Amino acid sequence: MPDTPHISHNRTGFRLSLQYSFLYTILVTLIFVVAFLLSQHELREWAHEWMWDDAESFVQMAERDGSDALIASIEALGRINLTYDRIYALVDADGVVIAGNAKVVNITPLRSFYPIEAFGVEPADPEETTGYWVQSIPINGYTIIQGTSDHVIYELLEALRTSLILGVLAFIAVGLYLGTRVGKLTGDRIAAISDTLDMAGQGDLSSRVPAGEGPKDDLERVGRKINDTLERIERLVDVQKQITTDIAHDLRSPLQRLRQRLEKIDPDTDFDMQRDASLDAIDEIVETFQSLLRIAELERGRLLEDHGETDVGKVLATVLEIYEDTAFEAGQTLVTGQLDAGLPAIPGNANLLAQMFANLIENAITHCPGGSTITVSAVAVGSGLRVTIADNGPGIPLAERERVFDRFYRSDPSRYRKGNGLGLSLAKAISTAHGGDLSLANVDTGACFVWVWPADLMATS
Repeated sequence: MPDTPHISHNRTGFRLSLQYSFLYTILVTLIFVVAFLLSQHELREWAHEWMWDDAESFVQMAERDGSDALIASIEALGRINLTYDRIYALVDADGVVIAGNAKVVNITPLRSFYPIEAFGVEPADPEETTGYWVQSIPINGYTIIQGTSDHVIYELLEALRTSLILGVLAFIAVGLYLGTRVGKLTGDRIAAISDTLDMAGQGDLSSRVPAGEGPKDDLERVGRKINDTLERIERLVDVQKQITTDIAHDLRSPLQRLRQRLEKIDPDTDFDMQRDASLDAIDEIVETFQSLLRIAELERGRLLEDHGETDVGKVLATVLEIYEDTAFEAGQTLVTGQLDAGLPAIPGNANLLAQMFANLIENAITHCPGGSTITVSAVAVGSGLRVTIADNGPGIPLAERERVFDRFYRSDPSRYRKGNGLGLSLAKAISTAHGGDLSLANVDTGACFVWVWPADLMATS
């Protein structure tokens, strides 16, 4: 029983989650730093726009009411701003401050920011005020100097900085939590896949990756693929086990008969008769092994390495001619249904295709009673073709139709009917090797085998 998975720094999911969290932290921090710098810039622009709005009011006042009104207005503003968050100074042509709350104005050369010493003032909060953003405009022979202390911006930026830091910490905490959570979930699912593969490697092919757990992502698709693969492997192993059992069962009877006949041979018996019967039993065993070997070689594609174009119409006509007498001797009728002229030639082995059709016809002859009719048809379908071998015999029970192509499968459970149960399996292997599809059609009466080439015609038929 595999151990319950735990978060470990050695697990891929956990390492990926930490990397994700680290990158997420860097990204969020960078975003907040850029946001802070942009906010700082916008606040400074806001301060300048604020001063420009006041400057426009001063210009309009001077044009409307004259210089005396301008001097009175600036003097009043200076008295109001006792904390020196904002400074105003009206300077004459000699640089003397006529009105405002600035004691001196030493702003040569003109810049955008000056320390508090340039104006000779003492702000209410000197620890948070280091200077002023300044602008000047000439008006009526005077110069208006306006300044906004960085204390105003400092208060706003401090609140913004605090909010941003708290936001960064909150986002980092959420990112770490989500990253760890995702890492744990991913790690648990990877561990479940690993445990399933480990159990399968130890021989437990019934183990499966838990389905329906977690999101529908790549890991879920990998889990489904693994489960599908394990199911196919389990079926193949079951088939191999059944084949082994069937081989043992099929070979036991002829070997026992061979042993019994050999034991009976003595000078007083008909030696030739016993020898022929023994040889027949040996031939039956050899035929079984040859059929198994041929199926295996077909499944590996070894029998079709060198092949040319085969006229299916001619192959089918030859097989029908051979089996007409066989069907007649069995009291049956082998007839040709629709047989299109000019059936397409396909790449393949004529002998193997002939054996496929022969096996299908032999199967019908073997399992149909006297008086039955076996009909063979071949029609062109586009650039492909469809061949059907149908009979009006007893048919195949619905519950057994899925097994007719299994090795050693026989509808007669007693196994006394002649044959080794490999005819249809070999026909299926030949069909697949040629790129065709051999199937059993659902019909109400008798049995109907359908072979289409190429195989993708089955999807449209």
